[in-house]
Amino acid sequence: ALNNLGNILLSLRRHEEGLEAFQKAIKIKPEYHEAFANMGNLQREAKFPDLAAASMLEAIRLKPDFAAAHSNLGNAYFDQCKVDLAVASYRKGIELGQDDRDFVPNYLFALNYSPASSDAEIAREHRRLCREKFDHLRDHSPVANTRDPDRKIRLGYVSPDFWMHPVARFMLPILEHHDRGRFEVFAYSSRYLKDGFTEECARRVDRWREAHHLDDKALASLIRDDGIDILVDLTMHSRDCRPGLFARKPAPIQVSYLAYVGTTGLEAMDYRVTDIYLDPPGAGELPFHEKPLRLSRSWWTFQPPLRATISDVVTPTCMKNGFITFGSLNNFVMVNVQVRDLWARLVAGIPNARLMIHMKESRARQGLLDFLAERGLPPGRVPLVGYQDGPSYMATYGKMDIALDPSPFAGGTTTFDALWMGVPVVSQAGERSSSRGGLGILATLGRRDWVASRPEEYIAIARRLASDPGELAGIRKDLRDEIRASPLMDNKGFTRELEGHFQTIWRDRCRG
Repeated sequence: ALNNLGNILLSLRRHEEGLEAFQKAIKIKPEYHEAFANMGNLQREAKFPDLAAASMLEAIRLKPDFAAAHSNLGNAYFDQCKVDLAVASYRKGIELGQDDRDFVPNYLFALNYSPASSDAEIAREHRRLCREKFDHLRDHSPVANTRDPDRKIRLGYVSPDFWMHPVARFMLPILEHHDRGRFEVFAYSSRYLKDGFTEECARRVDRWREAHHLDDKALASLIRDDGIDILVDLTMHSRDCRPGLFARKPAPIQVSYLAYVGTTGLEAMDYRVTDIYLDPPGAGELPFHEKPLRLSRSWWTFQPPLRATISDVVTPTCMKNGFITFGSLNNFVMVNVQVRDLWARLVAGIPNARLMIHMKESRARQGLLDFLAERGLPPGRVPLVGYQDGPSYMATYGKMDIALDPSPFAGGTTTFDALWMGVPVVSQAGERSSSRGGLGILATLGRRDWVASRPEEYIAIARRLASDPGELAGIRKDLRDEIRASPLMDNKGFTRELEGHFQTIWRDRCRG
């Protein structure tokens, strides 16, 4: 009863009371492995991922084959940005039979953040697990779609992120500029909570479908009834994904795009949208299951956030305080140990320079500060930024002089936002497709000189920019106009190129 009470209190976010309930249960029954695991879930929810990991490890000590505890231990490690430990824990949970819809995608998603994994290894593991867990769901009954290459194409987008989320931000200009003479656009929204951004998305499509109450089988049936010709997965294996939907193949052509650079691994997924920077033509055969649809420009098209007050571009902060501030507002899970070490070498080597990093408020912050201090960067030179609303987040770019892009999982939204606020971004393009997102953005902007191919070159570019505050002031003044004039904000042209790919694959389908 105490254990169940703790779970109810966790659902109500009454963390202190819930913790007390779990502790009472454990005091009565010290070997109660489920109570330890549930207490770990509460500690993670309350932003104590280190305590959550300790509770999960105790649950595993009491019951070594406790599959859910291994998987939830992976969540606790992931929150601490211990990606390789998270990957190992997720894998162990799956091996022990944890087939919950979240845990297989959690593992596949985390693999993308592991600097130890190559594209080939990531693709191989995605394909293996999708073959085991999802491919059998495929519905092989014929679809009724008429194979007419000249008719209007029914295009469907599936996502839980039609709200103030990066996916919706990048989709809005595409939805706005779709050619309604050639496409009928459907959106299937898997999120029950709505905001103003949801309204903006709904206004820009022909048919809006609420799908959060439908399971994968029911949604697949709805998509078939709608006669969708091309179905686009905007989630892949990220939060609230639906691999069980796409595995059923409810549309004759299925495409992945925009969730993140990578693969779904699903046999039923036909194509993935990419670009000539992420996956250069002629660089060899790609390891991903899906066929590439390469754009001739950056994978993203940009417009400033709607319904958010965006501060004006301000003078570089170094001109006011006399020292350079480097910064990263990326999701901290991208900032792996190698990246932290690289940034510490860069910033510690410049007198009085600061390193501003976005990291959730949790006890894990102390581990980062200790790591950087050991490398010559004391806490006083490492301002940390927690959760911020949209206007505050955009204004924070005014407090940094140079933005640093992580690798091998490069930023997207944060890179665009930094550039929009006049902040130059230093990026490093590597072997992984996901490491070349910054290259695509900066090359499309005409700033390829901010892209390195190796760590020492990355440091050299950043130091050169830091050495000339006058140049930083000039960049700050002109960068927004450069973006406006570049293909990065040619939303209509981007959409036409994307539509061209969709028309080509539809014609291929019609030819059989």
